[in-house]
Amino acid sequence: KKPPTALANGLVPVDIDVTPMDNSKSKKEGVSRTYKGFDGYAPVMAYIGTEGYAINFELREGKQHCQKGTVEFLQETIKLCHKLTDKPLLIRLDSVNDSIDNVAVLMDIGCFFIIKRNLRRESTDDWFETAKQYCQHVTSPRDGKTIYIGSDWKTVISKQFNKEFTLRTGYEITERTIDKYGQFNLVPDIEVETWWTNLGDPDEEIIRLYHAHGECEQFHSEVKTDMDLERLPS
Repeated sequence: KKPPTALANGLVPVDIDVTPMDNSKSKKEGVSRTYKGFDGYAPVMAYIGTEGYAINFELREGKQHCQKGTVEFLQETIKLCHKLTDKPLLIRLDSVNDSIDNVAVLMDIGCFFIIKRNLRRESTDDWFETAKQYCQHVTSPRDGKTIYIGSDWKTVISKQFNKEFTLRTGYEITERTIDKYGQFNLVPDIEVETWWTNLGDPDEEIIRLYHAHGECEQFHSEVKTDMDLERLPS
């Protein structure tokens, strides 16, 4: 009877992530090589609310690609979430699920989302030049480290749903000319992180909300370690 708790902005977080389960040296059906380099399963797990209530799990073969079946899993999960709450949902996904088809589903259903982008063949140098030219929020937390935070817009097309979207692309770009030990870098180290989102919050808040997604790793641990279900009993 207790509904899942929303965030301060009124949105109920729904964290979805794939987590490999080590079942090495077993002959169970579906056990195969996971992206972590061991044999096992690669289930996708969904949690709702700040409490991390388990809302939907799907057992998958270890070798199954993270995105395979995710569109249908999203649709099913959102239906289950709406049975527990009438509040708007905030779907958070890792870069393994950076797919415009996922975006199309979430836009069609009317969910808010933050999806970590996979840069793929995008140049970090190009992103850095864009940030230096247009970014309005630049900080230097220490000597030799500069952080650029901002947003851009990109137009993408979902071939599966035959739809075109212009999406906000948040970014956090870190330039390090001196490492944390005081060693000067001959070539600056550039780290680029970007996100798809349809939220209107400030860029810093988008990043904070996404980083909170990392808490679902603790929820995975409760299932796999605390409940001792890493190696399924059957």
